[in-house]
Amino acid sequence: MDPNYIEDDTPVVMAFPRHPGVVLKAALAERSLPGATLAGAIGAERAYFTRMLNGQKSVSSSMALKIERAIGYPAQLLVAMQGQYDLAEARRRDAAVLEQIERLEVAA
Repeated sequence: MDPNYIEDDTPVVMAFPRHPGVVLKAALAERSLPGATLAGAIGAERAYFTRMLNGQKSVSSSMALKIERAIGYPAQLLVAMQGQYDLAEARRRDAAVLEQIERLEVAA
């Protein structure tokens, strides 16, 4: 049995994950660090950075590394959260198409 699926071939997924920008926004608030200040420190366009913190733009690997360098927030965590968010969003968005794909039997 595939550990990524339960018995009826339903994927094992966590509840819809939070966007990493929203998580970062909360972490910045806890540190009393305005997003605009961090954006300036890492050379990010302020409007883009604000949209990222509001969950409207992705956190790229490059952006995650800059954030890690500036404030010590782990880049690997931000990138992993973005991947989980993107996957959950794709599952939601593509649910009807995925439902039409027949699962193939493959040898282990």
